[in-house]
Amino acid sequence: MSSAVRAFEVPWDLGEDTGHALHQTTAGTVVSHLNQHGSSRQRVLVCLPTLVFVRSGTKRLELGPQHQIITAGHLILLSRGLHIMTEILDTEAPYQSTLLSLDESFLRTFASRYEPRRRDPNRGSDVSIGGPQASPVIAPTGYLLELLTALPDQLQRAPDPRLIGLKVEEVMLAMRDRWAQSFWDRAIDDANASGDARFRLLIERHCLTPVSNQELATLTSRSLSTFKRDFTRIYGTSPARWLLKRRLDNAATLLAGNVCNVTEACWQSGFADVSSFIRAFKRVYRTTPKQYQLAHGSSAR
Repeated sequence: MSSAVRAFEVPWDLGEDTGHALHQTTAGTVVSHLNQHGSSRQRVLVCLPTLVFVRSGTKRLELGPQHQIITAGHLILLSRGLHIMTEILDTEAPYQSTLLSLDESFLRTFASRYEPRRRDPNRGSDVSIGGPQASPVIAPTGYLLELLTALPDQLQRAPDPRLIGLKVEEVMLAMRDRWAQSFWDRAIDDANASGDARFRLLIERHCLTPVSNQELATLTSRSLSTFKRDFTRIYGTSPARWLLKRRLDNAATLLAGNVCNVTEACWQSGFADVSSFIRAFKRVYRTTPKQYQLAHGSSAR
């Protein structure tokens, strides 16, 4: 159901040996990223809510059969989870970006000061909305643009992590009125939830994306063995069985409602490719997805 290729983990894999200028701050991890080697498609597991300001070049995010393009001068808000992306160099410049991965302790403090919560993060509502979702993109202007543009130089001149952390908080305050509410709610809900409620929240959040068991373990801050043990205790079955049923049930609902075709049902349900989706669907439902849609779709009633 998902690729066996290990995902690049942000920010954990952005160490000094990768050539990135990385700074640990009181607000999180700030990275000045440089890619001079050309385009490469990569699985990226974003482990903390991350702001990416593209300084030159282009970032491309895959959304199943579609894609999202982020050009220089734009800020993209990446929620925790799996993202398939490509960094594209300009003809005369490398790909450069500044990444701000926000620590959960900082998010909780920031939210308590400036954004009183209106919702209970342990409320248990259905958060699985299916497939990769488009990430919010902001075109910074005015003071926010000045802050983001100046940040790489300030990283070199201000090694004190407290000073850099204050700059990150300043960026956050400058964009308060421009937050995408869905990104903010997800980031704060994840930071505030705890225990089994947090585990369920993260599983429901990502179960309809093509994540592997190892990637889910990383997102829930567990080793693979501990993740499998906790999953079985909480859900009463193995991760593989539960995820397959959840994804197939979602696909069957989409097909019966005639809201999409087979390919779209595949990627909106967390399968990595159409052929494996068709095989799994036929094994459980004893018919192909297309035949199921023809027999059970709303137009057939």
